[in-house]
Amino acid sequence: MSPPLQEAIRARATGMTATGIKASKLKKLPVPVPPLAEQKRIVAKVNELMRLCDDLETRQHTKRESRVRLNTAILAPLNKASSLTPKELEQATTRFTDNFDTLYDSIDTVGKLRATILQLAVQGKLVRRRSENKSENGSRVSDYVRILNGYAFKSEWFVPYGIRLLRNTNIGHGSVQWEEVAYIAKDRANEFAKFALDDGDIVISLDRPLINTGLKVARLSKKDLPSLLLQRVGKVKLKNSELDSDYFFIWLHSPAFVNAIDPGRSNGVPHISSKSIEAIPFSPPPLAEQKRIVVKVNQLMSLCDELEAKLRQAEADSEKLMNAAVKHVLDSVRDTSKTAEEVFA
Repeated sequence: MSPPLQEAIRARATGMTATGIKASKLKKLPVPVPPLAEQKRIVAKVNELMRLCDDLETRQHTKRESRVRLNTAILAPLNKASSLTPKELEQATTRFTDNFDTLYDSIDTVGKLRATILQLAVQGKLVRRRSENKSENGSRVSDYVRILNGYAFKSEWFVPYGIRLLRNTNIGHGSVQWEEVAYIAKDRANEFAKFALDDGDIVISLDRPLINTGLKVARLSKKDLPSLLLQRVGKVKLKNSELDSDYFFIWLHSPAFVNAIDPGRSNGVPHISSKSIEAIPFSPPPLAEQKRIVVKVNQLMSLCDELEAKLRQAEADSEKLMNAAVKHVLDSVRDTSKTAEEVFA
C-alpha cells in the first residue's frame, strides 16, 4: 500500500474504538493513474530496484557470515595458546594482525576479541612471566575463594522503602542494575548483618547465570550500598592474600570459567550452585603477575572500547549517508509524481 493511500485512509478513518474505512468511501478516493505503458515501465523499474535491494542484502549477509567465520577461525588457536608451540603461537598471532582490518570493520566481532583477550590473560600469555607458577595443577576455586549464598528473605517482609535486597534481576554484566528494587525495613538490617554487602564485592547470579548477552556477574560500588544479599545470588569471599580480586573478576568473565559451568535445569530454570563454582579447576599465577595481567587487560579493554566507539561512529555516518541518498531519491520521485498528477488530474 502506497504512502498516499495510507494517508488518505488515516484522514478518512471512522469508528468509535477501531480505525477503519468504509468500502464505499475507499472507492471514491482519487488515485492518479498514468497511461498503461508508463505503468508497465514503473513496474519494471520497481522490480529491478527490489532485485538490487535483495542482492545488496544477500551480499551484506554473506559478508557478515564470512567475517564471523574468519574471526572464529583466526581467534580459535589463540584461545588455546597454552597448548601451542612458540612457533605456532607466532603464526597464529601473525594471522590475527594481518587480518585485523578485515575482522574488525563491524561491532559484532569485537565481543569475541574481548573473550580472546580474557582467555589469553588467564593462560598467562599477555605478560612475560618473571617467575614460575607454583600453584598445583590439582588446585580449585575452593582453595582460594568461598562463594557465600544469600538469605531467603520472605516476600511478605518487603516494604516500599528501606534497605535494598540484591536479587538475580539486579545482576548485570559488570555492574548492578536497580531498575527493579525490593526492600526490607531499615530497623531489621542488624538481623541480617552477615548478608550485608561491601564496596568492591563480586556477585554472581546463580539462577540464569548465562543469558544471550553474556555472564551475569557484577562488582558493587558505593552507590549500590547499603544492600543485602538475597538467596540465589553468590558473593565472592577471598580466603587468603594469594589471589587478587581484580584478577578473579577477569577470570570469571573468561571462557575458562564460562565454559566450565553447566547451568543445567531445575524446574525449567538454568542454575549453578556455589559448590559447583568452587569445584572448578583454578591455578592462578603468582600475585605480582596477576596484578600485571590486570593492568594489561584493562589497557586492551580500553582499546576495544575505542574500537567499538569508532565503529559505531562509522555506522552512524554510513546511516546518515544512506538516509541522504534515500531522501534524494524520494525527492526526485515526488517531483515526478507532481508532474504526473498535473497531467492526469
